[in-house]
Amino acid sequence: LDGKFLATNADDIHLKKDIISCLGHQWALAVMRLPNIDKGSEVRVDAKGNITEIVESDMHKGGPGLGGTGLYVLDSRIFKIDPVQLEGRTEVGLPQTMLEAAKTFNIPMTAIEISSWVHITSPEDLVGAEKQLGVKTA
Repeated sequence: LDGKFLATNADDIHLKKDIISCLGHQWALAVMRLPNIDKGSEVRVDAKGNITEIVESDMHKGGPGLGGTGLYVLDSRIFKIDPVQLEGRTEVGLPQTMLEAAKTFNIPMTAIEISSWVHITSPEDLVGAEKQLGVKTA
């Protein structure tokens, strides 16, 4: 990859208009205001809407806030940063690595509030997604 690109988690579905909104920014993470951030990451922002911190589900208390929705706009500078390992885990985090790169290269990383997000982590979520999207899988 060279230049700006879009990345998304395989278990997340986003609307075209929300994707286009994110693409209007240099670096972005799509977020939704949620009544309870229980399973996902909490995204903390400054007064300008730039991301200051991303806290994984096992490190925050839940409750209302901005949740990361697995849609990212970034560019090839991400490959110049060592992946950031999540605290207390063996896995690395793309949003945390983006935040480190944004600080290193002085790139504004903007939280973009989106209008819709379908997150599929269980068979029940798949049934709900089918209803929401008006489709039926095999």
